[in-house]
Parts: sequence; structure tokens; C-alpha cells
Amino acid sequence: MRKLVVTQNITLDGSIEMLTTWFDPTEDAPDLIEESHRQDAAAEALLVGRQTFEDFRGYWPHQHDDPTGISDYLNAVHKYVVSSTMADPAWQNSTVLAAEDVARQVNDLKHRDGKDIVVTGSISLTHELISARLVDEFRLFVYLTVQGRGRRLFPQGAEPPQWSRSAGSWRVLWPSRDLSGVVSRLHTIGVVGRFLEAAAGHARDMAISKDDKVEWNTSQGTTEGHAREKRVSEFTFEGQKFNASKEEPYWIVESSKTGAKAAHKESSLTKKQ
Repeated sequence: MRKLVVTQNITLDGSIEMLTTWFDPTEDAPDLIEESHRQDAAAEALLVGRQTFEDFRGYWPHQHDDPTGISDYLNAVHKYVVSSTMADPAWQNSTVLAAEDVARQVNDLKHRDGKDIVVTGSISLTHELISARLVDEFRLFVYLTVQGRGRRLFPQGAEPPQWSRSAGSWRVLWPSRDLSGVVSRLHTIGVVGRFLEAAAGHARDMAISKDDKVEWNTSQGTTEGHAREKRVSEFTFEGQKFNASKEEPYWIVESSKTGAKAAHKESSLTKKQ
């Protein structure tokens, strides 16, 4: 049986949707490319949604002198694209999977012998596979930036799977441009847990003072900001719906450093005396 692995680039505040310029797939980062090739060697299939597939198809096959080797890998690997409209994928080694029955089809693929099946990008597909409990492993490339908006790793309301460190189901890596050329594998449950909760739309290790000042800790130190607005009913923020209530209100928190805003449950903020 093959593993289904989700690989995503993610910001410190848990966004996997690139709405700004924090991720550049063409950037020259030797250690990041080395790690990608290591993971590629353990995989034999790429599973993506239609939009991600078309983005890849429109760029990588045309990079004939690609020093990273990514174009060669993508041309050779078997690609599965999930779509309700695509008839001809127009890229070698590609198969279209019907969107209407994707969970069953992916489950069938997993039950074949072979190496890993990797999902990347494809946020709607990722959410569907998580909801269907088909994902065996998450690999997160964490970028030391705060976007303040964008879709998260987990669907709204979903709880992260409670896997143990020994199961090897979570891998967090830091791209080299932010950490002086070092890619660090972090297997510490506390560190991983902070990013997983951020990806699910929650905050951890945060504190709010009487003057609405908020502080929260990251591996790079303390970040601070202010709680600007309290919401006690259902609301939409940065394209995401939140089900707030008087029993479980949300605060709109603004970063003092970047001005980025995010919504956090009041229960995740500890009042300082």
C-alpha cells in the first residue's frame, strides 16, 4: 500500500495560499532543491487539481535548460489531475481523475504497490483528501513570513490529526534563504504543534493584556500586536467564514510589525494580569 503525502509551502501564520510574493519556485536554493529531490526519489506519482496542473504544464515542460532538475522530474513522473472539465491533459504521463469520485479513486491508487503519491498546491483537493482521512503524511516547508490572509492547510473547522512523533507523519522544514543556508528537520512535538494549530486557523502560546496588546512566541522570538475587534456572531474575514458566538468570540489581531491581521478565538488568548 502506498502513502499519500501532502507537501505544502506554508507561512508562519498558517497560510498555504500564495497571495503575495513570499514563495518563488524558480529561486536558487540548493539545499531546498536537494531536499525536494530526496522526497521525489521516494515517490512515483503526483496528484494535483486542475489549476495547479495547468500552472505546472504552462511552465515546467518549457524549461529545457533547467539546472534544478524539476522539469525533468515533472515530465517523467506519472501525474494524476483531478478535474470535472478536462478531457485531454496534453502532457505526457498524465491521467485525468473525475472530480465527482476523487476520494474512491485516490483510495484505489493508494492500495496499489509502489512508492509515495504526492499532493502539492491544489488547496481544494488537499482539503477534500484531508476530510476523507486519506492523507498519511504532511511535509511543510515553513517560510518566515506572515501573510495575514489566505486559505489554510486544514479545511475550516477541521482538527489536525493527533499523530505521534514516532509515527513520522509530520515533517517541518525551513527554506534556506531564511535560515542562513540550513534546512532543519524539526521533530519536536511542541514546535510542530504550533505550526499545525496555526495551519488549522488557531493560535497557540498567545497572551492578551488589559490594553489589548497581544504577544505570541515563534522559534524566532516574540511577535506582538493588538486585538482590534471582537466578534460575537458569524462573520467573514479575508474570505474565510468564522462561526463566532458570545460563548466563543473571536478577536481580529493586528501585527505591530507587519500590519497583517488574523482572526483568533478568544479561548486561545490568555489574559495577562
